[in-house]
Amino acid sequence: MTMPELSVDELRLREAEPRDVPQLVNLRNGAREWFFDPGEVTLEGTLAWLGRSQAAGELNWVVESDGEVIGTISALPSERGVEVGRMIVAPAQQGQGVMKRALRMVVAFLAHRFPGPIFLEVRPDNPKARSVYEDVGFTVTRVRMEWHDPTV
Repeated sequence: MTMPELSVDELRLREAEPRDVPQLVNLRNGAREWFFDPGEVTLEGTLAWLGRSQAAGELNWVVESDGEVIGTISALPSERGVEVGRMIVAPAQQGQGVMKRALRMVVAFLAHRFPGPIFLEVRPDNPKARSVYEDVGFTVTRVRMEWHDPTV
């Protein structure tokens, strides 16, 4: 699917491309603590992931400001609706409303393009992200409980 470029103010969202992989690696490694699989992200692995995800129909944007990649956001359409994920903003730009503006653009695009709900998951120990999502209009519809062996 050809993805449109989205922009507001100084932010520009465009389709992630192989040339963005080094910046994606830096962003993802900087946010590993918030991912369910916090292993180190590599150039080769990220390039392979980008190819696989795009082949599967996932929409992957990079967020740019003044030509610099400062964030990423993805969306995966399915029969259940569209799941938004992989939302990362570079540490230097956090707290400036970047993800809130980017997410609003993506949600507006998705709402006009795909039927069904737009949803995401957020860890309960990530209150900053949860606040952003609630400000954009997301509401808690369920809480997923998982058991983790405390001895591991």
